[in-house]
Amino acid sequence: MIRKLKAKFIITNMLLISIVLIAAFSFVFYSTSNYLENESITAMKSISSHLSDAKKNNSIFGNNIMPDEKDEYSYFKTFTIETNNYSKTFIIDGYEVAAEDINDQDNDYLNKLINAVYTSENDEGILEEYNLRYYAVDSMFGKCMVFLDKEYEDTTLSRLILTFVIVGTGALTAFLFISVIIARIAVAPVEKSMKQQMQLVADASHELKTPITVISANADILLSNKDSSICEQVKWVEYIKTESTRMTELVNNMLFLAKTDENKNVEAQYIINLSDIVNSCILPFESICYEKKKGLNIVIAPDVYIKGNENSIKQLIIILVDNAFKYSDENGRIKVIVTTEQDKVLLSVWNTGNPIPENQLPHIFERFFKVDKSRSRTEGGYGLGLSIAKNITDSHNAKIFVQSSEHNGTMFTCVFKKQKNI
Repeated sequence: MIRKLKAKFIITNMLLISIVLIAAFSFVFYSTSNYLENESITAMKSISSHLSDAKKNNSIFGNNIMPDEKDEYSYFKTFTIETNNYSKTFIIDGYEVAAEDINDQDNDYLNKLINAVYTSENDEGILEEYNLRYYAVDSMFGKCMVFLDKEYEDTTLSRLILTFVIVGTGALTAFLFISVIIARIAVAPVEKSMKQQMQLVADASHELKTPITVISANADILLSNKDSSICEQVKWVEYIKTESTRMTELVNNMLFLAKTDENKNVEAQYIINLSDIVNSCILPFESICYEKKKGLNIVIAPDVYIKGNENSIKQLIIILVDNAFKYSDENGRIKVIVTTEQDKVLLSVWNTGNPIPENQLPHIFERFFKVDKSRSRTEGGYGLGLSIAKNITDSHNAKIFVQSSEHNGTMFTCVFKKQKNI
């Protein structure tokens, strides 16, 4: 699927680029063609005008026709023919020539050109058979015609097309290379998301398999003892209840992460007192730590404010403190700190115990990731807590990171932007 998506992206991109290039090249070709056509017509009209002026000044003979004008349009191949219907002579480029002085082949060629112009309804046009443009005006005794070879136009346009082919091929090759790179970059988040979804389904299926099996087994036991009272079978009911609670927790956490991924859980954020929230969240853990003979130390700066959603921040604190309690060693110590540094607020949860291996630290916030996979199901969770914590900090434009070593213990730190109480 990812390959098809990349291919579709590249094909679409190349198609759009091709359309743009074709449109640009067509515009340039059309503009150049019009420019050359207008320039040719302007040259013929200018030569015709000077031809008339030269004739009026009686300088038409002796190859004395418009030297400056010839030089100006020297890149065009032009020649002029003026007919005299009475004397049956031609004036070709300023030379008067009698019909009998022209050989049969040239005479036939000139007659065809003249007949083509005479029979044409337009004063200007193209003689396709001879690849000539013409411009004709009536004179006193016949017509004055200027002919221009289209070779210059055709050569220029041919070179332009060749340039388009070379530039277009090079551009498309370059854009293809760029499109492949962009496709990889653009599709990378989709590929990562699909892999995460597939992994999520696989991990969720694995995690759900155990409680479903336990519930099914206990239900079978209950069904096999239909005559027993509930009191006699209460432990099987309790097992079912425990596994149902765990399944509910897993499903709720998965729904939370799914909503986060789809940006559907955008909750309102306000200026809240982080100090008071942390204190209220830690109270239930004091009795648990006392019962388990673990030390709980609280260092909370008063009246520290951040912008956030109170329920989400409470969930974040509970996840971090609960993790510290579960994974601290026997008779271990737990410390919760709230402090400020310039414009930042730091929420830190520290505990003693076995450190997180260094090679596993980059994966600690991934879904269903467990540092100690051999930990019992009663102590360990599903590996979604820290992933939820990461999503909560991200939604608050905050950062969370972890430090862990054998001598210094493990500490999770969340960094928020400090706010003033309104």
